[in-house]
Amino acid sequence: MSDSVKVFKLYWLDQDQEQEVWLREMALRGLHLKHISWTGHYTFTLGAPADVVYRIDASSSAGKADYRQLVDEAGWELVSNMLGWHYWRHNADGARPLEIFSESESKIKQYKALMVCSFIIAISQIPLLTVRNGLVVLSVLQALGFFVTGYQAMRLRKRIAQLKRGAI
Repeated sequence: MSDSVKVFKLYWLDQDQEQEVWLREMALRGLHLKHISWTGHYTFTLGAPADVVYRIDASSSAGKADYRQLVDEAGWELVSNMLGWHYWRHNADGARPLEIFSESESKIKQYKALMVCSFIIAISQIPLLTVRNGLVVLSVLQALGFFVTGYQAMRLRKRIAQLKRGAI
């Protein structure tokens, strides 16, 4: 019997909190995150069920040594990296909610950077949306890429507005 389990699951960029809840539920079932790939494949190690809090950090400082040392000293363990996303975990103590970001402005800054990237990717698809040389399939895929990244940018914009209102 293998000591690891792979699970395929996709999330939108603004669904980091939902992803953190799911990872915690998996840990409560004895499945502890080991690695995540850009394709949405999560690898878990089998172990004893535990209450573990996960946080996902895509800020530009997350990969820097001084930031990592600060987070390590606070008791967080870096579990996996994936395309600039850093997955941290910490044993839940039950006394207080565990956060890496102590203020909404840090989250807003993170979401704004992701939103700008999504808009740039969406806009870069516009010149490619015309059918050339009968390559309809390619044009359909580019149109799909345009709409998916544009939709993602709008979801991020909505999340930023919620944070600014204090609704999250």
